[in-house]
Amino acid sequence: MYTRLFSLIILILIITTGISYAQEVQAVRIIKYDKQYNFIVIDQGKIHGLVPGMDFAIVKNGAEIGKIEVVKVKDNVSACDILELLEGFSINEGDVITLYPIGQSSNVSKQPSSVTPREVPQKKSAGSAKKKGGFWYTLSQPFRKMFRENEEGEEVSGVTAPPRSMEEIITVSRLEGPQMNIDVYADKDITFYKLRDVLDEHKVIITHSNRLNGTLTGFKLAPMGIAEQVFADFRGLQERKVVYSFEIKPQGPQTSKISVSVKLISYSKHDQPRYIILRTGKLIDEVREILSEVKTKAESKQQEWGGENG
Repeated sequence: MYTRLFSLIILILIITTGISYAQEVQAVRIIKYDKQYNFIVIDQGKIHGLVPGMDFAIVKNGAEIGKIEVVKVKDNVSACDILELLEGFSINEGDVITLYPIGQSSNVSKQPSSVTPREVPQKKSAGSAKKKGGFWYTLSQPFRKMFRENEEGEEVSGVTAPPRSMEEIITVSRLEGPQMNIDVYADKDITFYKLRDVLDEHKVIITHSNRLNGTLTGFKLAPMGIAEQVFADFRGLQERKVVYSFEIKPQGPQTSKISVSVKLISYSKHDQPRYIILRTGKLIDEVREILSEVKTKAESKQQEWGGENG
């Protein structure tokens, strides 16, 4: 009875609020930049699903730097007005930028060009991390269980970094947290390159990559579950970003090990970020899929090159 009631409530709210689901991020090239009239032309258009009126956040080198609106579309190109561009950042013809859709209520924070100091807590003192709880968490449990899209983790306080910037992504990636590991019967370099390929397929934006050290950081826009989308306005939730921190170490001849931890940045409509170290949920399940894909592809490439595993 309760399940049917909750399902009916969800259906009514979806219909009445007109929820739009997150589209995939996409990388585009700027083929023209008109500084006088403040617009750009990008190398994607109708056949890529773009239509006039779409708003996108711009990500360049891992940092969210501004906002554009699509105003004119042809088959393979689109003209876009630059609505916002953060101070200290620039775009040029030939640049490859990443776009992701934002709601009409989204605002890109205007950040000064200088980087404010940041603190990365290495050890959590009592009270620095808190588990999810409270009225909303209790109220939403039936919906979370119904759709099985809940993300469990610990919220971390004491983190300071410019929001919506590469500095923030890097800062959050350095937070300590539980790791997932997988052994790969392939050389460290092969594993590293295959990891990059798989992350690209999963639309992860790489913000840091060091093959010699075997470290890699990336992020992507995290889709909200159905229950969270329905109640986003009540909670003041605007969007979420999932941050991945990978480390690849050699384990022996033609054997390597991947370790990864996952964090979440959750923004309110006032751009107030919350930092959560994830332990379970759909985003963790996706990371397991990524690791499994990397293992399969790296080991296949190692065999193709005639290496002997183990």
